[in-house]
Amino acid sequence: MDHGESIALAERAKNELAAAVSGRHYPAFARLVHLLEHALEMWDGNAGARQALVDAKTAYARCALDKGDIELAASIVAEEPALSGLKPRIETARREAALRAKKSRRARYLAVLLVLSVSLLAAYLSYDYHQQSGRWKPVFHAVFDGPGAPMKELRFGAFNPVADGPACPVGETGMRMQECQIAWLRNVRVRGNVRLEARVRWTGPVNGVEMMINTRFMSPGQFHWTPPPVFRASSARGTGSPTASPGPTATCFRGPPGRGASHGLTSRTGVSGTSLLLRA
Repeated sequence: MDHGESIALAERAKNELAAAVSGRHYPAFARLVHLLEHALEMWDGNAGARQALVDAKTAYARCALDKGDIELAASIVAEEPALSGLKPRIETARREAALRAKKSRRARYLAVLLVLSVSLLAAYLSYDYHQQSGRWKPVFHAVFDGPGAPMKELRFGAFNPVADGPACPVGETGMRMQECQIAWLRNVRVRGNVRLEARVRWTGPVNGVEMMINTRFMSPGQFHWTPPPVFRASSARGTGSPTASPGPTATCFRGPPGRGASHGLTSRTGVSGTSLLLRA
């Protein structure tokens, strides 16, 4: 009686195996394995059921490998010695999966690094924009194009001045500065960052034009073209970018923040300044 039922279960499982292979559903394979194992429990000598069990587990393991479930396939093969021929394929699949995982981690690291780099660059560009172009308010603006130039707003000197010197001549080409002459803004005090812009032109060789920003927070050494403390502060230079001009352009400097500062323009050879703009 048990033999006949065992054979019937085995035949039933064989008939359902093709549907399980085409359907590729794990529950169908698991049900077939359970039926065949039960058939062998009823009659251990059922050779047809034993071969059907090997075939069902082989199909089950291959389906798992095809779906990438390597460890499921490995567990099925480990239970059935007759499936040892699938072990090399499982090991190859494991190596390939490890390589893919490594590449995936590397890609994630690179993606995180890229996002951080872009974020830092965006933050820097935003900061630089606000430092260079954003939120600046004009504090002093002078155009030296004729008699109407605000010369009283400036003080002049040369080398190490201890008193006001004669003003620079002003004409259609701007304010003409001689060698080592200083044009200094009078009574201009600004809190925080400062931006100084000047349009400068020259017709001959020039070996230096300086734009100076003084701050109470720095005390660099004095040079013969730097105003001494009688001009309220010692000279300090920051960094900036060139402004547009009809000819070669002086560099604009922005100094560190201070409680108050004096600002000016120095020529080491003769140049002509056409305009001066101070922003804060």
